[in-house]
Amino acid sequence: MMETILILLWLAVLSSQDIRYRCVSVRMLLGSGILAVLTAAYHLITGERSAASLCFGAMIGVAFLLLASATKMAGWADGIVIALLGSVVGFRQCLMTVFFSLLLMSVAALILLVFHKAERGTKLPYIPFLTVGCLLYRIIGG
Repeated sequence: MMETILILLWLAVLSSQDIRYRCVSVRMLLGSGILAVLTAAYHLITGERSAASLCFGAMIGVAFLLLASATKMAGWADGIVIALLGSVVGFRQCLMTVFFSLLLMSVAALILLVFHKAERGTKLPYIPFLTVGCLLYRIIGG
């Protein structure tokens, strides 16, 4: 439970940066990376999660990084945050969180398009949707 609260708090701070500045602090990502490695090591030592689950969870973020470099449709920070999240929570939770976040973002984009508040090329900050997706996973599936 405490881990979930800390993850949601971390994502909320990143969300505020993403909304306000359209970027995320590199220092915050570096600090998060160190904490993610320590947390993943703790999960492996205690046997709470398998190495395969943590590695595959991080691979979801790597896929986003590849998408970011190939299409310029996603930001680098988005991929890094997803990789860090996946390396802490594991494959299933990371995959479902990303699924929920993309679903929520699609609905939001559709609403913005219908009400003419955005155009086709408008970029939306992703990390806030990831935060809500994580919360939704914890409420529904976790």
